[in-house]
Amino acid sequence: MVGDIEGRGCPDRGPIEDTVIEAGAKLLLTPEQAADVLSIGRTKLFELLANGTLPSVRIGNCRRVPAAALESFVAELVGAAGRESRPTPSGRTAVADLIGQ
Repeated sequence: MVGDIEGRGCPDRGPIEDTVIEAGAKLLLTPEQAADVLSIGRTKLFELLANGTLPSVRIGNCRRVPAAALESFVAELVGAAGRESRPTPSGRTAVADLIGQ
C-alpha cells in the first residue's frame, strides 16, 4: 500500500491509502522488459510503439511502457483471436492488424 506523508491525501482523489500497489509490482517497464513480458523481440516492440499500437511515456530521456498497457494489448490480442478467421478491411486478420504484420 502506498502511504501518504503526514496523513495528507490527494485533494481531488481522496486519501492516498485507498491506492493499493503490490510490493515489487512495477508500473512502468523499460522497452526491453516489456518485450520480455510479451515474449517478442525489442525491434518488434519498438514497431508497436512507433505505430501507436502500444502506448508509452517519456520520463526525461527514458522511454517506459505502462504495465497496464501491456495487459490491455494482450486482452485485445485475445479478443482479436476470436475474430481471426474474418478478414478486416485491410484484408488481413484482426491479430495481424494489431501487431502490424
